[in-house]
Amino acid sequence: MTEIADSLRIFRYSVLGSTNDQTRNLISAGKVLPNFIVVASEQTSGRGRAGKPWQSLPGNLFCSFALAPSVPAIRLSEVSLVIAVALQAAIASLLPFSSEPKIKWPNDILIDGSKISGILLEVVNTPGQEYSAVIIGVGVNVISRPQSLERPSTCLLDLGYGGDAQSFLEILTVQFLSYLAGWGKNGFNSVRQAWLDHAVGLGEEIAIRCGDIQQEGVFETLDGTGALVLRLPGGSLRTITAGDVFLG
Repeated sequence: MTEIADSLRIFRYSVLGSTNDQTRNLISAGKVLPNFIVVASEQTSGRGRAGKPWQSLPGNLFCSFALAPSVPAIRLSEVSLVIAVALQAAIASLLPFSSEPKIKWPNDILIDGSKISGILLEVVNTPGQEYSAVIIGVGVNVISRPQSLERPSTCLLDLGYGGDAQSFLEILTVQFLSYLAGWGKNGFNSVRQAWLDHAVGLGEEIAIRCGDIQQEGVFETLDGTGALVLRLPGGSLRTITAGDVFLG
């Protein structure tokens, strides 16, 4: 994984519809090979998981990492949890211990129950390359937060951080590359434990909704691929690979 840190390029834009879309365009056109970052000062059509819109307020962080780790494509979903652990660590390094960030499966970062960031992972084929690329879109509320959401949100400025989006991106990149290196060398288990150490709802009753289907049970653990293991009321275990978690 050290080759990622050595060759990471940054492409900056004033305005983009979506940093993930621009990253995909650069890769698909064969103009740029991973590894690189796309950053926009303004994003007009940001989106989160399941196609949900991401409110991209000026001054916040909108970026996408494009990486091509030397692992089978089936393992690329693990990167979703790697970036979550890195983002948790980056935010935690800026805040007092009393405001410890927590991770809500699979990769939302919450502070005192309020969401501060969003992550969107997409896998794309790279022309002429052996390994697929993974695009990791990251949005962080740095200086402002949405006001009209069903779920509460917060921002770094409200929590005492005086830096800007660029400064935070530098902190996040260092953490992300460090955790990526550990993942590449030691596999998912090292990241899995770090994720569990900061998980919200672990050992508690939760509900998971995927489309029109909702399941309830106790959040038991993560399995070796990052899927959520739910203990159902009858005692059996069910592995969940997608859905929205609702805390009790």
